Amino acid sequence: MSEQDCHVVTNYGEKEFGCLTDIAIGVNGEAVITDFTKKCVIVLDCNFSLLSVIGWGSGYRRLDRPYGVAVSKDGIIAISDWGSHQVKKYSLQGKLLSVIGNIIGNNNGQFNIPRGLVFSSNNMLYVVDRWNFRVQVFQQDDKFAFKFGNKGSNPGQFQNPIRIAIDTSNRVLVTDIDGNHISLFSHTGNFISRITCDRPYAIAVSPDGHIIAGCHGDSSRIKVWSPTHQLINQFGKKGSQQGEFKSISGIAMDSTGTIYVAEYNNNRLQFISSNS
Repeated sequence: MSEQDCHVVTNYGEKEFGCLTDIAIGVNGEAVITDFTKKCVIVLDCNFSLLSVIGWGSGYRRLDRPYGVAVSKDGIIAISDWGSHQVKKYSLQGKLLSVIGNIIGNNNGQFNIPRGLVFSSNNMLYVVDRWNFRVQVFQQDDKFAFKFGNKGSNPGQFQNPIRIAIDTSNRVLVTDIDGNHISLFSHTGNFISRITCDRPYAIAVSPDGHIIAGCHGDSSRIKVWSPTHQLINQFGKKGSQQGEFKSISGIAMDSTGTIYVAEYNNNRLQFISSNS
């Protein structure tokens, strides 16, 4: 990856990013970014100009520790707020639409540190419920639908699930940073297979079915698999220069093939053109 293929964004408006934890791309190319330190979600247009800041305020509309973010095809933003153990839905303009969860717990519809989340093509919401070692799935009206996974190291179990994505065949991929693999499930939660990967954290799927994962620790790099799960590319290393990464926390791809990488410790967003 050459330097000219990689660009860095460190601020929104006149303010600098804090520790970024995730990124999703909106229906019109917006970059929707969770900022853990600033306790908000930042929405930028395709030119990285500020559109809105979500999560400041009081009551339920306030975010405590925003972590994962997903955007539906209808433009609804879902945010996992692990400070309150809730998932909150907002409009792109920041209006609070609904809240899933009330207190920390392991009942259906309750969370213990919710992390990654993703909308399916029919607007079902899949949420990684980290310390309950499971994925919970909700209907469009927020009603609990089903769950899958439990604690363990066997196929279909989780040791430390973090992020989630859905591929072009409607299969669900979950990163397990301590298990050193990406688990593949059917859309109904039946285990299919695993992809071995050193400390996988962030994950995205391209429109043509390629799997892109951001790895943590000394393995701070991006790996790319073909739709048939063959490793075809990897790039980057641990560091703070352009094209280097420190604590990749979120990854996304837009319709042009540009990869967006949110970094927790470098407090920045990098975007890498498709010819990298």
